[in-house]
Amino acid sequence: MTKLVDWIAVSDNEQPFIHFEDSLNDDQVVSGYVPVKSTLDVLSYLKEATATHASQGRAVICYGSYGSGKSRLCSVLARLFRDGFDCPALKPVWNKLTARGEGKRLKSLRQTMVPGGHGWRPWLVVTAYAGGSGGTFSTCLIRALFQAVERAGLDKSVLGTTIYQAAGQLLREMADKGAEYHPAPDSRYATVEQLKRGLEDEHCDEALDTFREFHREKMLGQSFDERMSLFVGVSLEAQDVFNTVSENIQQQGYEGIVVIWDEFGFFIEELLTGSQKGNRSLGQEAMSLQNFIEQTCSTASIGRKVLFLGFTHVGLSEYGGRQGLGDADEERLSTVSDRFRDPSIAVTLSVTENEGYHLLAGMIHRTEAGQQLFAKVKLRMEPDEK
Repeated sequence: MTKLVDWIAVSDNEQPFIHFEDSLNDDQVVSGYVPVKSTLDVLSYLKEATATHASQGRAVICYGSYGSGKSRLCSVLARLFRDGFDCPALKPVWNKLTARGEGKRLKSLRQTMVPGGHGWRPWLVVTAYAGGSGGTFSTCLIRALFQAVERAGLDKSVLGTTIYQAAGQLLREMADKGAEYHPAPDSRYATVEQLKRGLEDEHCDEALDTFREFHREKMLGQSFDERMSLFVGVSLEAQDVFNTVSENIQQQGYEGIVVIWDEFGFFIEELLTGSQKGNRSLGQEAMSLQNFIEQTCSTASIGRKVLFLGFTHVGLSEYGGRQGLGDADEERLSTVSDRFRDPSIAVTLSVTENEGYHLLAGMIHRTEAGQQLFAKVKLRMEPDEK
């Protein structure tokens, strides 16, 4: 006797929460994602942002409260950009959207991202979480880009020459010519080799600042940054590195770069707290973020595509009020917020979704026998063409 369980199965291994970067290759996390109404807003944004011309640029803030599914959505987006629409882990997600009557929306997005029905061109997926492993905004992005290049198996030559690599190379040259390195008593870098590793492998701000001081001492007060600004081809900031990589990887079959930063709001909070304590510069980092959006995520350069999706708990400018910033700093943060797509995307749950019924529905899926059965039922229900 046929039983309901032969046609329908219920997942019983769903996790209550996930860590975005740890779940990039977890098919269960991706396939278990249950789309909500606000998911459609994100898909609409992707259709606009991945087109050749994006009227509002390619940077957006997606904000929502705890439990709204932002981290799972990050995992779904990462797999889409990396593996394409035909990724097996994404098929259950597409089926859920189609069941909601959103098949046309998916088809439209696919036509934009795969124009003319040609083969899928992957995007280089750059991921970051919360504080981004420490450091300034520019440092966090450059470090995350290095990791993405390694993860994708690309040759490091696509990175060009960054300020960290230039510093490491100059450090070797100075040491070979007899310049002696004497670390400060509290320095993490006791030897030239340790400092070189901090620059070239770790892309660490502390290592770069240590070398800047070493360079100033040995070069009679000359600034390392001013010296590097005279050289063509050295990328000093994140926007320079990303622009170089986005152009270089096109020759290797990539469509562009997408930055997905989960818990980006935590980074903003850390920045504002550090600024109030006097150990971080809100002005410099806000300008760095602004330059990255304007110079890298705009559509000014035809053929270069870099997307930035920052996931937070509230709108970007609201963090200023929460931290009790002064008027000048609040205005500075608001100016940066205005560079993102307006409006931001609210990742929220509708009244019925808040009740959790959509999660229960998402755990129910048809077995192979069930898919065949319902396909036959659908055929019988369709009217005959005359």
